[in-house]
Amino acid sequence: MNRRDLMVVGALLLADILSTLEQTMVFTAMPTITREFDHSRDVLWLVTGGLLMGTMTCALAGRLGDLYGRSRMLLVVMGLACLGSTIAALAPSLSQLIAGTTLQGAGNAILPLALAVVRERFPTEKVPFYIGVMLTGSMVGALAGLLAGGLLVDNLGWQSIYFVSAGYAVAAMLAVGALVGVRGAKLLDEKRVAMICGALFAPAIAMLLFAITRIRDWGITDWRILSLVVASALIGGYWVRHQLREAYPLINLRLAVSRELGLPFLCISLIGLGTLQHTLILSMFLQQPQVTGAGLGLTATLAGYALMPVRVVGAVSSPAGGHLVQRLGVRAVMIYAALVAALGWLIIGLFPSYLPAVLLGAVLEGAAGVVVYAAASTAIVQAAPPDRIGEAAGLGAVMRAAMVAVGSQVIAQILATWPAQVDGHAAAPSERAYLVVFGYIGVTLLLMVGVASRMRGKEPYAAVAAEAAQSG
Repeated sequence: MNRRDLMVVGALLLADILSTLEQTMVFTAMPTITREFDHSRDVLWLVTGGLLMGTMTCALAGRLGDLYGRSRMLLVVMGLACLGSTIAALAPSLSQLIAGTTLQGAGNAILPLALAVVRERFPTEKVPFYIGVMLTGSMVGALAGLLAGGLLVDNLGWQSIYFVSAGYAVAAMLAVGALVGVRGAKLLDEKRVAMICGALFAPAIAMLLFAITRIRDWGITDWRILSLVVASALIGGYWVRHQLREAYPLINLRLAVSRELGLPFLCISLIGLGTLQHTLILSMFLQQPQVTGAGLGLTATLAGYALMPVRVVGAVSSPAGGHLVQRLGVRAVMIYAALVAALGWLIIGLFPSYLPAVLLGAVLEGAAGVVVYAAASTAIVQAAPPDRIGEAAGLGAVMRAAMVAVGSQVIAQILATWPAQVDGHAAAPSERAYLVVFGYIGVTLLLMVGVASRMRGKEPYAAVAAEAAQSG
């Protein structure tokens, strides 16, 4: 890697850290903010609002990056995240705090845009490794958020996390502007693209995700849930029809269902449904009191330290996974890594009351899950035609986020189906419920093996991108 490449990757890495740093620090501040605003249930919108904004922004910003310049759009979403952090830091009320944190969610588009810049700027043979490096940035941001968030909230108050986020965003924007530069796109005449109708997928996805997040409170048969689902289906159906008929669609749906992109998209969806739920599940399992017959009874602090090796190994595994993709190809890496991750969950399921075995399984599934994610992301950005890289990366992020929301609801339902009884009352999920969850995640990994086996072998995905483009 020459000096110029190193500076570009370093600037993109700084940008990539921003979104996970912001999100994780918000998570650490949630208990304090909840007490600050008298335990209002609306505090949950600090998470939900950012999720919805991020989901809508990812695909739209990715496509606009293809049209107007990826590094330029990267600066725009970072600016929106900075503005959101500033609003949240100065918010005198919960509603304004939610508004700021929701706008901050635009930072979720940073990673797909950074991946698109990597594909745009570097030779094909270097792309897998650099994508692994970009995914490492997300993990570094999460680790930094966990460590810094607690210190800031305990010593300077919850507002400090937003001031720090805003300051970091400014620094990252300056780095990207100076080292990556701002390039316009010359790939397509944007005047031909029907922007308004092409962006209708955003409210359709937002309605569906909002409905999913409210199922636990309202019930799946509530008229509000049904109305949101129907409205989402109608708007989404019209959008699909319009994009398929449009000569220059904003989102090329025919390309999305091609073999080269459709299979990695399916893998990304399976990752969201299963593997990306691991931190939530393991945190719950490690902290659940043993009197319930399940869990290991660790304190929140000890559970966090216990999972630290998982995060560290995952951060190392991401660029290593990119290197393996360079040597072995996407298909082989995804198959082997998914099998190793499934083995990790099997070990946890066989020895759920033995902490060393649980941690061993967690390290295996965590490291291998990161490699699977890196390989699927590589397949997406390398298979995309040059004028659709940002769109493809953004759609992958949308699918991942949507399936994370669906997967969390599936797991919540499983855990609620088999509760543990303590003194005649349902106190927490039973061991059987956790074992079913472990098995569910294992099934998603085995399905991923089946999907990956249908991918191409070692030849670079970029070499077959023209075939994918012809399907559109």
